[in-house]
Amino acid sequence: KSVDGKISEMKTNWNKRSKSIESISTITNITSYDLLNNYILQNKPVIIKGLFDHSNHNSLFTIPNLKESFGNERVRVSISQSGRFDGPENGLLWNLKSNVDVLVRPPTTSMLLNDYFKLLNNNISETFYIEYCSLHQYLGNSGMNNYIKIPDVISNCELDHLVTNIWIGGHPTTSPLHYDDYENFLYQIKGEKELILFPPADLPNLYYISRPKGTLQYSYPNNFTRDVSTISKNNVIFGSSINIDDPDTKKYPLYKEANPYRVVLQAGDVLYLPVYWHHEVQSIPDNIDKLNIAVNFWFANKTYPINEANMLQRSK
Repeated sequence: KSVDGKISEMKTNWNKRSKSIESISTITNITSYDLLNNYILQNKPVIIKGLFDHSNHNSLFTIPNLKESFGNERVRVSISQSGRFDGPENGLLWNLKSNVDVLVRPPTTSMLLNDYFKLLNNNISETFYIEYCSLHQYLGNSGMNNYIKIPDVISNCELDHLVTNIWIGGHPTTSPLHYDDYENFLYQIKGEKELILFPPADLPNLYYISRPKGTLQYSYPNNFTRDVSTISKNNVIFGSSINIDDPDTKKYPLYKEANPYRVVLQAGDVLYLPVYWHHEVQSIPDNIDKLNIAVNFWFANKTYPINEANMLQRSK
C-alpha cells in the first residue's frame, strides 16, 4: 500500500474506535501541585495543553532546520516491513509450530540524520522509524537538549528524570500494546497519535504471554528474512497478544472484560501516561512536513499500583 493508503486505513480504524471508546480528560494551565496530587499520585492519565511553546518547536522541527543543526549526527533507526514495531508473529513464519508465537524485534541500524531524511524521500515500502532515540546517546551532545527542556510544571513535581527520547517517522507507525515501568510525559510536536490505554488492573485481560524472541534480518531495499537461529533460548514476556485493530476475542475472550480509554494527541499536546498503564500507539505524519515527531520524558516510578510479578503469573 502507498503511504496515503496506509494513512487512510489507520484513520478509518481511529474513527471506528472514536465511537465506542471513552476519552480521557484534557486540562490547561495546571500547577505542579495539582499535577502531582490529582494525577501522578493518583496514577491517572491526562492530556495537558499549553505546557510547551509549540509554535517555536513547530518552526524548529522542520527538515531543513534539523538537517542544518543535526544532519551529521548519527541516529538509531528501526525498520519494519508492515509499519508495526515489536509484537508477536505466528510461529509458522519462523518454521515453528502454528501454536507458537514469536515476539519479533525489528532490525535496527544507525545512520546520519541527513541519510535518514533521504530515505524518507525514496519510494520504498518498508518503514524507517527513529524510535526510543535517547538524547543522552544521540543528538543531545549536539544541542538537541536545548531544543526541548522539561517544563517547570513537570520538573517541580518531585520526579526523578531518567531519559528523554525523540521519535521521528515519515510513514504511519504502530507500537503494539505494552506497558512501561516509568512515569511518562509524551509531547507531540508534529503529526498526531492515537493511543489506546488500559489501566494496570487490566493486565490479566490483555494476555501477556511468555514466548520466544526473534529478530528480523534486513537488507536494503525491502528484503526481510526470518532466521530461526536468532530466536532466543529463553522465553520472554513483553507486549500483549492483543491486536487493537483486529482483536481476536475467541482466542482471547477476557479481552472483552478490559476497560480501554482513547487518546488522540494533536501537535502541541502532552499526555501524562502513568507507570504500568498499557498502551498501543499509532502515529500519522502531518500534511505539511510529512513527519511525525514526538519527545517523551521518562521518570522513575512515583506510584506502584500493581504487584507486577503476581499479575503476570496469573495472566499466563
